[in-house]
Amino acid sequence: MYHADTFVKLNRKILDWKWYQDGTTFRVFVHLILKANVFDNDFQNITVHRGQLVTSYGRIAGDLGFYKNSNINVEPIRTAIRHLKKTGEITTERIQKGLLITINNYEKYQGEVMQNNQENFSTPNENTMETQSEPNHFPIKTQQYNKLNKYNNSYKSKTERQKLLLPPLGLFENVFLTEKEKQDLESKYPKTYQGKIDRLSRYLVNSRKKYVNHYAVLLGWLEEDKEIDESNICVAKNSSSTNEMASYNIEELENYSMFD
Repeated sequence: MYHADTFVKLNRKILDWKWYQDGTTFRVFVHLILKANVFDNDFQNITVHRGQLVTSYGRIAGDLGFYKNSNINVEPIRTAIRHLKKTGEITTERIQKGLLITINNYEKYQGEVMQNNQENFSTPNENTMETQSEPNHFPIKTQQYNKLNKYNNSYKSKTERQKLLLPPLGLFENVFLTEKEKQDLESKYPKTYQGKIDRLSRYLVNSRKKYVNHYAVLLGWLEEDKEIDESNICVAKNSSSTNEMASYNIEELENYSMFD
């Protein structure tokens, strides 16, 4: 999880980096560095370590504004990710809730500066092949970790922190719900909730609007549909009852004679 009021370090040696002049790949790499976890954080049944993030191609494309004909365009993002994997800047792993991305050598670039700057600074792809087989638990100096952990605990509650790592949902992978929120919608509206998620996904792409709480939007839509359905059922019942009733008064017809 990243924090809005923290910063990352970017060495000027990146000017000589292979992908520096590839605008999309460069933007994606910097974006991943900015979005990566500052410290270890539990998410679902896994631990997302410092220097890692859970995301998706669609989410990255949306964050960076890659659209084509008003729809999110993930192809440039896929190409950029392939470039970064090819040169060993990142590794990726498909998980149930999205794409787990690990930034290789994250601690080397973002850790505390050593006295020998040349030892700590290098171009992004230098010696990355040697580190890919190493565990991704990124050792952090105790003083630095305690400072980050203290900041994390005072920043937001655990539940609120986990919302920053929600799995993407919908056709364009841009709808985000907690597991509890999704289960609630599924239990209340099992036949219609998925369709509403896809509808919200399309709406977000076409309108480019942003909502603070996607669960609230979906719940509102589903409740409105339920009220409309109940109203239509009542109208149908009333209409059926009316059709079953005679449209004339039998007693009046018996007392009436066309020859009077």
